Amino acid sequence: MTLFIGIVLFCIVIGALFKNAQEKAALEELHGLTPASDGSITFDDIRCRADECEYRIAGITHRELSRRDVGYSDHFMIKADRTNRYDKYAVEIYNDRGRFVGYIERGRNKYWHNRLVSDPEKSTLECRGYVGMFLQKEDDCLEYYGRIFLPVIVEDEEYRKIMRGTIKKKAESKSILAPTLKPQSAELTGTESTKQPEPSSDRKESRIVTTEEEMQGFYIVRSILYPEMDDINRVVHRDTQSYFGILLDDNNRKPICRLHFNSSNKYLETFDAERKGSKHLLQSLNDIYKYRNEIVAACKMY
Repeated sequence: MTLFIGIVLFCIVIGALFKNAQEKAALEELHGLTPASDGSITFDDIRCRADECEYRIAGITHRELSRRDVGYSDHFMIKADRTNRYDKYAVEIYNDRGRFVGYIERGRNKYWHNRLVSDPEKSTLECRGYVGMFLQKEDDCLEYYGRIFLPVIVEDEEYRKIMRGTIKKKAESKSILAPTLKPQSAELTGTESTKQPEPSSDRKESRIVTTEEEMQGFYIVRSILYPEMDDINRVVHRDTQSYFGILLDDNNRKPICRLHFNSSNKYLETFDAERKGSKHLLQSLNDIYKYRNEIVAACKMY
């Protein structure tokens, strides 16, 4: 009898190990899956297409997800949340298993919420997306993160207006010109050093308009750095007339990289250990991923 119980228990253990091995193999076959020795599963090869915009899945760390929810799919879905008391434009995100994984980040969700509630027959929208997980070094535990990819609606005036509103640099916001309104303003403009009223600086600053393409580049850099950082909000951007800067801790002495998108040829500028910049020609925004190592190394310098 004891021998029989032992055999049964042995079979159960072997069966469980086999099942786990099958699940792991299935996960490793998913598009873009990159398992690491520490248990992290990231999606470094998932790219934002030319006609798409990337959105971070907000609130994902508050969901009760499991390893089965990790993966890439063309069948993620968004749905307007009409009852959310914290965000009237909340848009829910579901993975291909129908699991609620989070929301479109606040400030970039208004157009999609309005679109989904305006047509009861099209109250949901299918899209590409993924959920990954990375090792949180401080707590030594795995945390989830994710992205979805929604179409760019260039022909829709409301979409353009809302997206411009979320990315356009306003005159009163913090900028690289803010601390240089007096003696250095002449140096910046290249004019003679004469006293000029503040409106001249305002006019110069008003020329700085952050484009959707620059913001997509910014979010690609953030997606690269997300698994490497405890707080991704430390990665910020500052736009100038000559380049779009991506910084650590909003500190101009901690450049991560720069986007030079103001001409027909587009370049990514990365920095080495001596903070010497090197420019790389980009054929598309997806080429930014080719310089992942340089971007991560620059961020870790600080």
